[in-house]
Amino acid sequence: SNLGILLHGVKGTGKTVSAKIIAQRMNLPVIIVSKPYEGLADYLASIESECILFFDEFEKNFAGSEHSGLLLSVMDGVYNTNTRKIFILTTNSININENFLSRPSRIRYKKSFGNLPLLTVKEYLNFVYELKKVNLSKEEHLQDVMELVQIYDKKDRLIKNLSKGYKQRVGLAQAMIGNPELLILDEPTTGLDPNQLEDIRALIRNLANPISNSDTVAPNIQYPNGRTVILSTHILQEVKQMCSRVIIIDHGEIKV
Repeated sequence: SNLGILLHGVKGTGKTVSAKIIAQRMNLPVIIVSKPYEGLADYLASIESECILFFDEFEKNFAGSEHSGLLLSVMDGVYNTNTRKIFILTTNSININENFLSRPSRIRYKKSFGNLPLLTVKEYLNFVYELKKVNLSKEEHLQDVMELVQIYDKKDRLIKNLSKGYKQRVGLAQAMIGNPELLILDEPTTGLDPNQLEDIRALIRNLANPISNSDTVAPNIQYPNGRTVILSTHILQEVKQMCSRVIIIDHGEIKV
């Protein structure tokens, strides 16, 4: 039978990060369903192998009786009963539609997330470190990460009291925990003022490139091999300043 996992709580509490870690540990192909569209049911019915179906903010994106009913039917196996599917759902809602909880085959595991913005920067990064089960010296590694994104002097500040720019840095810091070789950043400069824009862009360039670059913002942290950063943005100026390779996607199709 299908397996449903529901992660819910206020925005910014680590639900999506947790969902990605769960998916990674299951070692199964992941299909991200961001919104309902015509033909979605037929597509899901065509999947013949065991996989994870990830619905981020499902109650917002699948609002309305028609779309909500589609998601329930998919979870019940109406469209495909041959192979088991793992459903990971996240939502910012505190109160969950009881229809999703009425059958064990829909949601078997539910996890509520507290208000992490009420934590300090260091407390939050400690939480992420434990969640990822990182095999590095915790104190040294967290200090390195905070120095890399230039928030070490803010480590004892509550996240909720930080500026938008520093909150973005905290987000980059949690992504860097464990020294991943690949980072995926979705519009990381949205909502920043001009000064914050330049700081975050320089920081992202530094994450991708060797430490010898002249625009480095953390000269004491050594990452000589660099790493791959996949950046999604609609700002062409940002692409020109930050990216060495460009892919243009239009309505889900790669054009360039």
